[in-house]
Amino acid sequence: MNWEKHISELTAEGNDAFQRLYKMEYSLFLKLCSIISPQVQVNDEMSRRRTGKDSVTVEIMLHCCLRWLAGGSYLDIKLSAGISKAAFYNYIYKFMDAILDN
Repeated sequence: MNWEKHISELTAEGNDAFQRLYKMEYSLFLKLCSIISPQVQVNDEMSRRRTGKDSVTVEIMLHCCLRWLAGGSYLDIKLSAGISKAAFYNYIYKFMDAILDN
């Protein structure tokens, strides 16, 4: 998932598209990312070595977590994010642990 493209597409939909999709303002989404980032961020180099791809950003991890908590199916969410089922649940558990620790 290209996060910048996703945000651009939401912006093109209208000022409140992000709010409707994620049930929070974009500025608060970014603030939550910055608070949780130290606990969930992955090592870019190790991720590239293991998967051959760039690592998943904190924004995409939070995207997965919020959409899943809102009742979304892991099947739809993992496909939109371009990740495996195992990675999806890994991100959910990491994010939930980080939120509960704060």
